[in-house]
Amino acid sequence: MKIKYKLGLLLGIIILICIIGIMTIIAAVPSKYRKIEISTAIRKNLTQRINAEGLVEPNKQQVINLDPAQKVLEVLAAEGQNVKKGDLILRLDSSDNQYKLSVEEINLKLAERELAKLLRNETADKMDAEYSYKQAEIAAASARTELSAAQKILSADELLFEKGAISKKQYEDSLKNVIGKEDVLTLKTMELDRAYQSFANFDLDKEEQVFKLRSSISLINENINNLKSKVDADTRANIDGRVVKLDIEKDQYPTSENSQIFIYDMSRYIVNLRLKQQDALYIKEGMKAKIKVKGMDEKEYNGTVFDVDEIATASVSEGKGSKINVKVSIDNPDESIKTGYEAEVKIDLNIKADAVVVDFESIIMDKDGKKYIYYVENNLARRKIVATGIETSFEVEITEGVIPGDRYVVNPPEDMQEKNSMKIWGWRYESK
Repeated sequence: MKIKYKLGLLLGIIILICIIGIMTIIAAVPSKYRKIEISTAIRKNLTQRINAEGLVEPNKQQVINLDPAQKVLEVLAAEGQNVKKGDLILRLDSSDNQYKLSVEEINLKLAERELAKLLRNETADKMDAEYSYKQAEIAAASARTELSAAQKILSADELLFEKGAISKKQYEDSLKNVIGKEDVLTLKTMELDRAYQSFANFDLDKEEQVFKLRSSISLINENINNLKSKVDADTRANIDGRVVKLDIEKDQYPTSENSQIFIYDMSRYIVNLRLKQQDALYIKEGMKAKIKVKGMDEKEYNGTVFDVDEIATASVSEGKGSKINVKVSIDNPDESIKTGYEAEVKIDLNIKADAVVVDFESIIMDKDGKKYIYYVENNLARRKIVATGIETSFEVEITEGVIPGDRYVVNPPEDMQEKNSMKIWGWRYESK
């Protein structure tokens, strides 16, 4: 029994030593031989595709921003109503802008008159210019004080109106009073600026005075043109579409909650995409797309690229790199589609039937720009130059150098990439 026990113990020790020896040998084999993956080139239909996300939007949209200082005199459209381009939506009280326009026109005449005098070498006395400036300063300060008092009354009336202590008319009269005081302050400030410029420029040479006056006249003309565009009391639709948001009512002044009107042209729905430059390079109008709306995975809509911007733009929120706007129409929308929904879009750039395909990461490029793979034959991986066609995120078409059935290294390690060929330890690689 003792002899058998000793023999068994000795045999166990020998087996343990053998196992340790084998493991040591395996551990000594470089990782470049032990972790490569082998695959086989196949023939299949390959589709080059771009995946992107965007929001469902109307074909066109118009946003009308209302001036809080302009009272709405009449509302001529309603939310949900279809309108035509040119249809009247609102009629506004333009008296405030009309007043500001009149002030600027007076300012223009004064500036032109002053310039004409200067060109005729007619100069006023400096003391008179200083006196006019001080008088204008007093008038502007008085107007500022009156406005401040009117604003305090308005703040109090606003609280009283919210509590139902005063009527809507009383509140609006208080608001009108503030607007009137603002107009007076605008006029007095303009007169002060004009008086100050005359006094401050008095000691300048004639050429400098002429330059300053002409610059001032140019700015006044810009203000006049801007105000003229606001004097039109009619707010109209500039597209055919549907009024999707209109909360303002007659005799109201716009607030932050109702100062915008939205009109959507929903003759078709589109998805607006922001694509990276490397993706947008391949996009052309007319390309077909597949669209899925998030939350409705069972439905897939057909789409068509119909607009690709000519200019790439950058956005701080999107990080580094410029992007291009690409618009895709939804060709078969249904009642489930709504503007503002998030959508996933797949655009097929290129479809190649019966392409010879290998894994994307198997393609190596040398410093001269030549592409190659490691072709495996008789346990030897050899570098082989190839030509490639279309690419996807995972696969590459091989147009020259490989045929279906050829075996290749999927993930050649860096040490292998430095050699033209390398022995494969067949009992250690992972077959795919």
